[in-house]
Amino acid sequence: MPPAGASAPPMSPPIAPQAKKPLWTRQLSFSPVKKSAVLGVSMTSGRLSLALVSGGTIQFSTRFPFGPDQAFGQKGFPAFLRTCLESVRDKAPQVRIWAVLRSQDLDLNVLTVPKLSGAKLDAAVYWTQQKEKKFAEAEYVMDYVVLGPTKDSKEPRLDVLVCLARRVDVDRLRDAFREAGWPLEGITTLPSALQALYRLPGAPKGFTLAANIHVEEDASTIGLYAGGDLRFSRFIRSGTDSMSEALLTHFQNLAKPRAAMTGDLELPPPGVPKAAGDEPQDVITPPDHLQAKGLLRHLLLGGPLPKGLGQEHLLSQIQTLEAIAPAIDRLGKQVERTLEYYATAQQQRCDVVHMSGRIFRNPAVMEALAGQLGYPHHTFDSTTMLASRPDSVADMDRMALAPALAASLSAPDKGINLLRTYKQRQAEQSQQTLARILLLALAGALVVIGAVGYGIERHAAEHRTELQAARQQLQSMGAVIDEQTLTRSVEQYAVRQASLRKAAERFTAPVVLAELSRRAPAGLKIVSLTIDLGVPPAAPAAPPPPDKPKAVQPSDLVTLEGVVFGDKAELEPTLSRFIIELQASPLFNMPVVHQTNLTEAGAEGQGLHFVLHMGVK
Repeated sequence: MPPAGASAPPMSPPIAPQAKKPLWTRQLSFSPVKKSAVLGVSMTSGRLSLALVSGGTIQFSTRFPFGPDQAFGQKGFPAFLRTCLESVRDKAPQVRIWAVLRSQDLDLNVLTVPKLSGAKLDAAVYWTQQKEKKFAEAEYVMDYVVLGPTKDSKEPRLDVLVCLARRVDVDRLRDAFREAGWPLEGITTLPSALQALYRLPGAPKGFTLAANIHVEEDASTIGLYAGGDLRFSRFIRSGTDSMSEALLTHFQNLAKPRAAMTGDLELPPPGVPKAAGDEPQDVITPPDHLQAKGLLRHLLLGGPLPKGLGQEHLLSQIQTLEAIAPAIDRLGKQVERTLEYYATAQQQRCDVVHMSGRIFRNPAVMEALAGQLGYPHHTFDSTTMLASRPDSVADMDRMALAPALAASLSAPDKGINLLRTYKQRQAEQSQQTLARILLLALAGALVVIGAVGYGIERHAAEHRTELQAARQQLQSMGAVIDEQTLTRSVEQYAVRQASLRKAAERFTAPVVLAELSRRAPAGLKIVSLTIDLGVPPAAPAAPPPPDKPKAVQPSDLVTLEGVVFGDKAELEPTLSRFIIELQASPLFNMPVVHQTNLTEAGAEGQGLHFVLHMGVK
């Protein structure tokens, strides 16, 4: 762990993320994706928290304090982040990283939309959110997750959790991890990520609606949860830093000079003791802001006493709570207003308050806030909800690991992901569906090719057998060739020719169908197709001269009936293009249209019906 105030040691150059492989080179699998280790990352104004979860067990967790110029957004952050993430490499060489986005501009809403699916549901959620709050897609990132059917609704409707975040905040967080050489798989928010903790078997039970208050250094989060789903959330600009400022104000007030006592007598009467305020007192030098933060941790959480402070700055626990009481009072009032607003709007009050955050390691702070709220209360220790390896969780970090653990439980397609929103997920799902269709089509084609190849091989084997028998017969007959042998050979040749003609007849229909499908333009549908094999040609207009007799060869005749749909002005041009395509085909001969008429085709509208004859070369 790098000490506070020290810069991160130099590390190897960041690992450049590998480019995605083309779709056709990726390994396709129809089985579920194997579970792997997930690293949750959470950053507050003072510390960076890591939690590694694999197979439902906490493998590793730690917290790193930021040094000078190492906080998020400063120039030293990428090197600091790289150093922190390298501590996980020996625990799990390959991890999927999820980070928690903290921003005052986050907007989480539970919306009710019609029960739809696919692109229709995407559109319904998008326009409902636009109605609730206008936003520009160029400036905001939107993602949503379906919570379930809406209760007490007469029509089929769905409750969806929608998240809006500024695109610049999402890009800054994504780029910071890329620069550190550890690209993110997902970016989520704290209220939505805590849903994963509330859905665990070891999560708190026995309530209808719970209010989770998570307090950090510069802000706090209030989330209302029912049945493992987030119903409402709010960010409050008040946290332990406000308590540190209240403690600083307390010492500043002590350092102010007190007014001298005035009266008629300059000296007290004999035998009267001097008042306590008349005694000279040592002036206490107030701490600065950083010292006040450290002093608060020392007094309430047992941290080290900051340098530059002495025994005169030490307060009892009761004195410390009295000093920070204004900050606790402000936080309590904001929580009260939030709970009252939800109770008024939704006609439902919460049953219990769960308190999360490092400051609540001190039971007295929790009791002070709970006493102001007046609700049943419990500590929200997320590390007790999961199994953990020995020494994977430090005792002093337990109450502060909820955001990182919640992020490590994030799963693709099951929660808010501002890095890979519903649009990207829908596009990838379409690509996967297309890949499956292509794969199935390829498998079908291979089966057909295999069957055809097997049939051809059987015929070839039969012909090879016949040829071998003929050769053996010829050898047995010797060199004498008589008329009977020639006749037998001619008969065998005729039989083979007849079998070849039959084979050609069997393959004529598939070849004709394939050529017609390739030549048919868009909008033309073939209604019926008749193939007459071995039809003699029509008699010529004049018989051939007797000195030049011409052999009459039978040919195949194709009768095609179809309908052309589309714009009425384009019906005949479409048919003409089809005839031109047939004339250019090396398979067909003399296509002639014998009949055309307009016909009604129901929902498809009016079409041009035609009957066409042509020969097969």
